[in-house]
Amino acid sequence: MVNKTIYIVTVTHNRLQLLLRAITSVLKQTYTDFEMIIIDDSSNNETYKHMKKTAYPPKIKYIKNISNMGANYSKNTALSFLSQKKGYVLFLDDDDFLNQNCLNIAVRYIKETKANWLISNRKNMLKSNIYSRFISYVNDYLCSKRISGEATHIINLDIINSYQLRFLKNIKNGYEFTFFSKLSYYTDAYIYDYDSTITNGYLIDGLSNNISMKFSDYLFLIKEIIYLRNKLSEKTKIIILTTLLFLSSKNLASSYWHY
Repeated sequence: MVNKTIYIVTVTHNRLQLLLRAITSVLKQTYTDFEMIIIDDSSNNETYKHMKKTAYPPKIKYIKNISNMGANYSKNTALSFLSQKKGYVLFLDDDDFLNQNCLNIAVRYIKETKANWLISNRKNMLKSNIYSRFISYVNDYLCSKRISGEATHIINLDIINSYQLRFLKNIKNGYEFTFFSKLSYYTDAYIYDYDSTITNGYLIDGLSNNISMKFSDYLFLIKEIIYLRNKLSEKTKIIILTTLLFLSSKNLASSYWHY
């Protein structure tokens, strides 16, 4: 029997009111077999004081970084926390919130399709002309652009833990495509048409406001792109990934390739 526990991972930094909205949306889920792991990326004391004084149920976990490490490090902290767990993980930004039936519908698709990876809408952020089928993240998302924009991802922890998949550790924020591209080596994703998460749009006052890439970071990104290139055969894929590197050097990547 497949474990259907959903672990919601939220990284936050100095956005208490938005975080509270996200927490409320999780607690209002019609499906109740979940845990929420909040990684506080060294926010001010307001967030810490609230989380410590508020009597949240045990399924709301709170971990605070000693210093500001960025979204990628924080997500990896959550994945390490979940390294012995069974179930699925959903990454929820602190400025987004869940549709009330998000988890219930996701579990229904997991049961029906046996998918290890679900992709669904972030309201008004994802554009797709294909739904209700398995897709290749690299071919359909990155290369053909039949799917574009920001999505909601729900992933089987067995896949993540078996292959020790992690977000870029040398770059504070962004470039999630490398994580999902590596994941796509091991499983396809099932995409369905439902607004699982709701967002007011990309806000610049959060974690990604702390991006400051050094030359060594670009070298690390090149290494990741070379790794992807060795796994992919089509020249188109190489061109797209190389274009991303060029855009990042022009500080355009966050607007062009933000997943």
